[in-house]
Amino acid sequence: MKDFFGLTSRDRQYIYEEVFQLIHYGKGFTYNDLMDMPIFIRKFFYNRLLEAYEERNEANKKASKKSRR
Repeated sequence: MKDFFGLTSRDRQYIYEEVFQLIHYGKGFTYNDLMDMPIFIRKFFYNRLLEAYEERNEANKKASKKSRR
């Protein structure tokens, strides 16, 4: 259900998931830091964190393939 000029419960769930992941995996952010942060900056950090983990996973896959040979 959407509140007048408010977020839907689905929107809130997405925001809280993003905040959780930044706190858990980003190391160093607090809940208040993220909630007070402008949205575009929070999204930048979230997307950059995803990129970093994807790069690390790719590097691990390449290293794993090399060790199998």
